[in-house]
Amino acid sequence: MTGRPPMIRPLPESVANKIAAGEVVERPASIVKELIENALDAGARSVRVTVEHGGRGLIRVQDDGCGIPADQLKVAFQRHATSKLTALEELEKIGSFGFRGEALAAIGAVARVRLVSRPARQPEGAGIWVEGGAVKGVEPQAASPGTTVEVRDLFFNTPARRKFLKSEATEQGHLQEMVGRLALLRPEVRFTLTLDGKEALDLPAAGDLADRATRVLGKGTEGQWLPIDASQPGVRLTGLIARPAVSKANRSGQVLFVNRRLVRAPWIQYALQAGVHGRLMEGHYPVALLILEIDGARVDVNVHPTKQEVRVSNQSDVVRMIQDSLRERIAQAGDLAPALSPRGRSVSSGRSYTLRMPPRPVAPVSAGPAPDWAGVMERLSPETPLAEEGGPLPGPIVIRGGQPITRILGQLHRSYLVAETENGFLLVDQHAAHERVVFEALLKNLKRPDPEKQRLLLDELLELELKEAEPFAAILPTLTAVGFDIDPFGERSYAVRAMPAALGEVNPVALIRTVIEEREEGKLRSAVEERTEVVAALTACKRRSVKAGDSMTLPAAQQLLKQLAGCENPFNCPHGRPTIFTMTLAELERQFKRT
Repeated sequence: MTGRPPMIRPLPESVANKIAAGEVVERPASIVKELIENALDAGARSVRVTVEHGGRGLIRVQDDGCGIPADQLKVAFQRHATSKLTALEELEKIGSFGFRGEALAAIGAVARVRLVSRPARQPEGAGIWVEGGAVKGVEPQAASPGTTVEVRDLFFNTPARRKFLKSEATEQGHLQEMVGRLALLRPEVRFTLTLDGKEALDLPAAGDLADRATRVLGKGTEGQWLPIDASQPGVRLTGLIARPAVSKANRSGQVLFVNRRLVRAPWIQYALQAGVHGRLMEGHYPVALLILEIDGARVDVNVHPTKQEVRVSNQSDVVRMIQDSLRERIAQAGDLAPALSPRGRSVSSGRSYTLRMPPRPVAPVSAGPAPDWAGVMERLSPETPLAEEGGPLPGPIVIRGGQPITRILGQLHRSYLVAETENGFLLVDQHAAHERVVFEALLKNLKRPDPEKQRLLLDELLELELKEAEPFAAILPTLTAVGFDIDPFGERSYAVRAMPAALGEVNPVALIRTVIEEREEGKLRSAVEERTEVVAALTACKRRSVKAGDSMTLPAAQQLLKQLAGCENPFNCPHGRPTIFTMTLAELERQFKRT
């Protein structure tokens, strides 16, 4: 390099503020998040949000919190000025949402901001005007106790940022989602959101978290919540998870808090998905509100200016605790069979279960005898699948906390068993139910202490990199226990001589490498477990299960229901499809307008 090197100089404060604002203010919803968190830190019991033109025109957040004294208004807009932190050591036990002192400075750098505040004990308030990072004035102002922040003309001085905002409808969607999610942590605080003069949210203060969650996450979740409360040393998990009948095609129904902070945490989402494994169809995600409280010494909240990312030491222990707690809670819920919806209503967004029967020709009255409908309901008996009568059971069958089954009524289209319960009836998909029975039996056999092995014709050589040696040593006992024969073959080389027969035709070295990678990532369900379950599911589905269209005798139907009742998860086939739908007599009478 020739010539004089470029001079290093500090950036002008206005430029530095705009750059910093790029991390804090991503879109209008980011501003609303920061201002609502400030309001909650101030002890607000009511938060009102008003937005115009998707946040481009106006964002107003009003609260009834403690307010800001007039002589501190200018300081509030300085970078790294905060009332919530005085020393680095306090980060380990920080209890407030904010602590970096960046939000107001960042917002003021890219918008025109007016803030009016009055502490409750002050006779009057004061207002401050900030434009593009410059304070334009401070003067006394008549005001109610609390703080009102108005943000106008967002990104007026950074047009490149403004043009990347989405449509007004999209930004409004993000705003409504953000207000609703923050409201979930504080059900005792009232939240309202007005978009272009129309009320979008009105969440009155209430002590019932389930009611607040239903209002935010959708009416389809009403009555479907399972409360969560589990703990281990240094960690507590509370919140709600919806019954598996309620799910979504994406993760938009998942709200996560760590130490009272709304976070984006893929590792928690993975633990959540693992906790409901086997109870949802592929491509469906549980709906849940998870609130984690972790010892502050184990959590780093100072990862990103938005404070939506956190690091946790011994993260794999927390992941396992979440997974096990959710799995246990769902198992304790008892009857998880979804209710049959005669009108095609869905209990979850984008998901509807409706019984569909193929059309049958109906002849006109004058065209001869009435059509034969006897085939629609084919009754079961010990002698033949098509006898005239169904049959009572020797004793009631109870499927995981549901109503006792007292009588098998028949077989619908040779695909669905219809049974009477003490307070209604249920439909059972015979193929899905038998898949579940066979799957659990196969899985139990595949996981026995002396698993069947298949010897490899030629040894497969596994060569490890230095960083792989430690995780491989940790998983080697598990691999041996499930049926691998692996012997040392050099410093970091191993000969794979046999593998579990249950895994079928799979490259053992590639599979072991996948398990090593998963161990490093903290994944709990390994590729071996998943492969074993895939084999069991395929075997249950393709080779050994009762199929749709198969006639069943009464003893066979009775035996199937008894075996289903004994399953660990009787409500879903191995692929996550439902096996059972129920309807109460009261609901049936409502459909027939009897009540």
